[in-house]
Amino acid sequence: MRKLVAVLLITFIAIFSVSAASVNLAKGKEYIMKDNVDPSYPDDGIKLTDGQFASIGYKSPGWVGTTSKQQVIIVDLKDVYQIDKVAGNFLKDFEAGVYLPNGLALAVSEDGIKWTFINQVAFKYRELPQEKMITFKYTFENVNKKARYVALKADSSIWLFMDEFEVWGDSSSMQKAPKGVYIDEIEFDLIDFGL
Repeated sequence: MRKLVAVLLITFIAIFSVSAASVNLAKGKEYIMKDNVDPSYPDDGIKLTDGQFASIGYKSPGWVGTTSKQQVIIVDLKDVYQIDKVAGNFLKDFEAGVYLPNGLALAVSEDGIKWTFINQVAFKYRELPQEKMITFKYTFENVNKKARYVALKADSSIWLFMDEFEVWGDSSSMQKAPKGVYIDEIEFDLIDFGL
């Protein structure tokens, strides 16, 4: 009897752990960018959410490159989920003039109309990795909000290269999205980035 109870208890714990595990909810999802990317480093509409990290170096085809001073990327999760954390992966290739972001800001929305500011971070040069060529993943931890749309603003001085935009959360927390706007109807200037 004790063995049966122990097996059932272990099974229950394993099932509960798997169902509550955090997954990349953005993988394979649609997104839009405020400013066009440079045609030399194009975006095919899936690079930032395909789950594939690019090789180091700006010539790797997995990178999306832009000279936008304030690029905004919005991913549509299609439904509302409990969001745990959000991450962006960036490239620094000093010799090519590709630098890490000067700052990042995060906002979320359930409907694409009303936005909630989550957090922002400004980087001082000395706080960033000093290697000439490196990838840099920044994660906004403890988001703890429900959202369908997740918006990341990246401030840059010259080139900004990004290969992945991840939104981690509990897939079992899915709720039908409230009536709102479609992703291509979102007004970028109305997003509250806490500035």
